[in-house]
Amino acid sequence: MQQLTRFIGVVAALIVLLSSFNTGECAVVNSNSRLSQAQYWVSKLAAPDEVIMSPTEINDYNAEIRAGLPDTVFDLRVYPASLFGKTLTELLTASSFPKDRVYAQGMPASAGFFANLHNQINLGGVKDYNEVGYGLTATRTNVRTFPTNTGIFKTAGDRDFDLFQETALNPGEPVVILHKSADAKWYFVQTANYRGWVPTANVALASDRQEWLKYLNEESFLVVTANKISLPDSTKAPLVFEMGAKLILAKSEPSNSGSYLVKLPARDDQGKLYFKQAVIAKSADVSVGYLPYTRANIIEQAFKTYGMLYGWGGLHDSVDCSSLTMNIYRSFGFALPRNADQQEVKVGKTVHLTQDPGKRAVQLNSLEPGATLHMNGHVMLYLGKDSGKFYTIHSLASYVERLNDGTLRRVRPMKVVVSDLDLVRGNGKTFAQSLTVVKNIEW
Repeated sequence: MQQLTRFIGVVAALIVLLSSFNTGECAVVNSNSRLSQAQYWVSKLAAPDEVIMSPTEINDYNAEIRAGLPDTVFDLRVYPASLFGKTLTELLTASSFPKDRVYAQGMPASAGFFANLHNQINLGGVKDYNEVGYGLTATRTNVRTFPTNTGIFKTAGDRDFDLFQETALNPGEPVVILHKSADAKWYFVQTANYRGWVPTANVALASDRQEWLKYLNEESFLVVTANKISLPDSTKAPLVFEMGAKLILAKSEPSNSGSYLVKLPARDDQGKLYFKQAVIAKSADVSVGYLPYTRANIIEQAFKTYGMLYGWGGLHDSVDCSSLTMNIYRSFGFALPRNADQQEVKVGKTVHLTQDPGKRAVQLNSLEPGATLHMNGHVMLYLGKDSGKFYTIHSLASYVERLNDGTLRRVRPMKVVVSDLDLVRGNGKTFAQSLTVVKNIEW
């Protein structure tokens, strides 16, 4: 009897999976649908407010991530105080210039442009023994592959997918400074999960490592739980903080009990670090410390990003697929890698999907809402099943529609959407068929 029951279950799961391979009309949910509402998905949870992992368990999980990706994710507090010249040179030359024709401001990028860029990397400035420096970002700043703000694109008309844009950092992010460009306008830095070039004008230099460590070790902080917040800056553009950003609480609060007082890193005229204070209303979408790690909170955080513009590498003060996932989980204290493929690191409940349809159906049916779904170059957050289909929320640049004559037409949502897995990729396969790894982020 148990064998018959198991057989019927596998057959039912197989039917569900095959139905998800339908290559007919693709389902990107519109904003008027119940499927675009966080509460609908929360209401389907068996234990929405059950804590999945404690803060201690999350810290242990982060340690396992760093152990699994020792060259990608760092505890900056124990980063080496110096680098040998060979090591630094290898880091500076890890990225190579494009071999095919690329475009800057609609025109082909010249050989002279790349020659100048090579000089700015300043390999001649590398010493046998290189002490690192310490800083904090004083504003939101882009991390670039090379020391230039010039956008580089595959086509003359593209303005969305800058090949030299790596990621973006919130104000107050700690950086280890490894090197300086030839014109001294760029720092080559290591962040907690990325390495690249940032403008020196955006970094405040700590007087010494101890001052920097004191900031890193502050235990009283707010976490941004909105998709993003902006704080006014009297001399510059507003300071933009994304979901999961930390703001250190000042030791005293203003007399108005309806506000928090935070201290923000700032840069003086000599580039040195000092701190200024800012007020945040207690009604703002922030949390004292990290949010409890529950499935309801995962889904509610995800839907705060619904409809946001797609932002490749953090452009447009927005998110791409992997920064969406990173920011959601950062709200709970997780230190995920920045890029989608690296987020597949074998920590927690990681499942490599089989190509056997029956076994694959069982694997997908074992997913918990909040799991991450991975395919080559893309990651999504699983919401649950509805009417036999698997649904996700993700920052989606494009997919294709299969027309009646069998040809494919590219569609570019360029925003955070809810969709099922019937969406078709440029190679003609559905997202369901393209999935390679699924992760329940828990032990």
